[in-house]
Amino acid sequence: MKIVTRLCLFCLVCTSLVANPFGHFSTLINVPVAEDFRPGDIEFGTAISADKDYQYDFDYMLNYSPTDRFKFGMTYLNQDNVVFNIHTTFYKFKNLGVATGIRNIKSKESVSSQQEYPDNQHNTYSPYLTSYLALGPFKLHFGIGGEGFETIFIEENQTPFGGLEVRFLGTRYMIEHDGKDINAGFRFETGPNTDFALAYTQLGKAETNEEYNFAPTQFISFAFNYRYNRKTGYYKKVEEVKRVEKSLRRHNKNLDALKLEYELEIEKLRVTRTMLEADVQRLTEDVGKAIDLKMKPNSEDYKQKKDELVMDLYSKSFDAYSNRQYKKALGYISKAVRIEKNSAMLYMRMGSIYYKMDAPGLALESWEVARQLDPENETIQKLIRSVK
Repeated sequence: MKIVTRLCLFCLVCTSLVANPFGHFSTLINVPVAEDFRPGDIEFGTAISADKDYQYDFDYMLNYSPTDRFKFGMTYLNQDNVVFNIHTTFYKFKNLGVATGIRNIKSKESVSSQQEYPDNQHNTYSPYLTSYLALGPFKLHFGIGGEGFETIFIEENQTPFGGLEVRFLGTRYMIEHDGKDINAGFRFETGPNTDFALAYTQLGKAETNEEYNFAPTQFISFAFNYRYNRKTGYYKKVEEVKRVEKSLRRHNKNLDALKLEYELEIEKLRVTRTMLEADVQRLTEDVGKAIDLKMKPNSEDYKQKKDELVMDLYSKSFDAYSNRQYKKALGYISKAVRIEKNSAMLYMRMGSIYYKMDAPGLALESWEVARQLDPENETIQKLIRSVK
């Protein structure tokens, strides 16, 4: 505590140079963002910048968040300039958020950290409206702001600003355009109540920055924030509950996926069972017919039933063949061949099925048997010549 006190006293007597990045709460670097707060937090912060001559500038913040969506505070620029700021995140839903606020609330028309380079623009009472769109680890921030965001090159009442934030391994990497300059940096939590930020600022500027009345260009900035909350233990429990709820939602999502997969498998088994029952029924009928044939091998009834069974199997094979169900067609014709082994028509059909199944060798064998049974059949001769 003594070290912190001495550091603050040292900083208070330092001379400020220009307005600092990280000098306001709820920002990437300078761009305001929509975010939630921890109710009851009292935040102490310091923002430090250096120009290319390594002259340092210090700003100090004292902020309070009474709710998780509202925050207000003040920023000490120098002994002549203390400004007040308010910010509220009034909408958050899933991957979207919107916030508004006012920076640099002060009776003067302009304020500056550096008395030697007074700002020549009206930059107090700077309202803004900001929003974000989150996509996985990426968060796109964009909005419009009043006079404090306005560039000297374009005089507009509302100036657009924006930035991109990427979260990776607990660190937020940021790049932004704050309406005046391009800045890039990162921010990470050093503890449950502290965070540290570092940025390269005013990129592409020369030794001086015309946006700030030709003050020396700040090229590097960093900030340190400490949050005190006498309900810290309570909020740790709240965070733990949130983590558990998030884990339960993830597990519930996995269970829903498993349930859907299980239901699909059950449906597949039902379809397979129906198909097997149909196959068993057909097989029972075929076996019954075959038994009837074997019981009376020399009767006219036997020959009639045999011919009917062969034609039935041939017809089923033809239908399956027409529907490009070649394996099923082969099964039917094979049964027919086992019953009637002297039919050229059956072997010709079997060869055609093999041919469609990309088995020309087996097709040729079947057609050769068909030719032996019916040597004068021109169709069989053409089929054999087509594969030789």
